[in-house]
Amino acid sequence: MRHKLLEKHPRTYILVFDTGDEVAAELKRFASEQNISSASFKAIGALSSVKPGWFNWQTKRYETCVALEEQVELLSLIGDVAEDEGQPKVHAHVIVDKSDGTAHGGHLQEAVVRPTCELVISESPVHLRKQMDAESGIPLPSHESVGVPFIRAFCGPRRVVESSFTTVPLSVAIVTTITLRAAGLICNTVNDFLLAWWDQRRLL
Repeated sequence: MRHKLLEKHPRTYILVFDTGDEVAAELKRFASEQNISSASFKAIGALSSVKPGWFNWQTKRYETCVALEEQVELLSLIGDVAEDEGQPKVHAHVIVDKSDGTAHGGHLQEAVVRPTCELVISESPVHLRKQMDAESGIPLPSHESVGVPFIRAFCGPRRVVESSFTTVPLSVAIVTTITLRAAGLICNTVNDFLLAWWDQRRLL
């Protein structure tokens, strides 16, 4: 598996898997080597075998839906990386297409690449940790680690928006975002009016 850094802030990589690479294992190894504890990713490609799974609520275990030992198209692979007991944990869902056009999907358990798979992974600005959930018996994102994007907007010659991230109460984030969006619309309307007025003045 090869990789290349595309962006520094936030860190964004493209990973190119080769024939025989197992996606989940290679991705976990990469996250550990690059010290990535919170990220999201998506991928397409082709596979020689795949095992999508489902969560059995009675046994509290992931079980295999179907084991496909044949060439399939990887239509979609999406997921995230989160910290679980100090180590990166990969959680992904997969959809594949067989030669007869039927699709299969589920929780990614295992996927072997053939001939390639291209995956883009972007580090999340908010640190995401998982902790064991007593009811389900699986690691889930902890309430303390879930941050809400805080959007800071201001008016310029046209609309200029910049984003930063911090952990704030959801209600505060919603009210703030709505207020700033409204303020941005007002600024844009006033700005367009002034530009039109100035253009008319120049024509007189």
